[in-house]
Amino acid sequence: MAEGNVASPLGSIHFHYRMVANGNNTYSAQYSNFTSTVPVPVSVTLIDIPPRVGDGLTYHGVGDQLLGGPTSSAQSATALVNDGQPSYLTSLVTYSSAASFDGVPQELGPNKVLAVNTIRWSVPVRPSNVHPVDGGARPSAAGSVTATTASGAPRSYEVAEGDTTTAVADRFGIPVEWLLWLNPDLPGGAGSQYLYASTKLNLDPDSL
Repeated sequence: MAEGNVASPLGSIHFHYRMVANGNNTYSAQYSNFTSTVPVPVSVTLIDIPPRVGDGLTYHGVGDQLLGGPTSSAQSATALVNDGQPSYLTSLVTYSSAASFDGVPQELGPNKVLAVNTIRWSVPVRPSNVHPVDGGARPSAAGSVTATTASGAPRSYEVAEGDTTTAVADRFGIPVEWLLWLNPDLPGGAGSQYLYASTKLNLDPDSL
């Protein structure tokens, strides 16, 4: 899904990464040929908004993984990226995993960003027989489509006051069971989920 090489600005850290689909809506981040001459352990993570080298990392992103170091020989590691559609995670961030600032240069202290690389994902659209089509507003389904896919299909829907799952599913030409599958976190018991006004519903199976 993605592959590249990482080198820190000063050349003290190098490794290769591969993002691989596991086939169950998760991905693995495979790191190989990791070498480091910095005197602290180093970790890596995936983040949506890139920090800058030298920043202090406050959020450890997705698939956080300790790589190790300093190294005497090349090392490898693998992390699980538990996200059904990870292409929004466009930044691979390498950072210091020093335990404290004691005896460590400030630029190598805990959570200091050491390298930032852009990831260019190539995640194919999953085959699906779920193809919602907006049939237009109607009683109990009077909300609005708030986003569409590249092909123009409805991607998300904002619930209006008085909407019901049955009417919303009918508006988009899908069984109510499919609407509930697309939105597994709706409140209510099994088969009796209800909608709150202003809730955003997912209509795109590739966004799960």
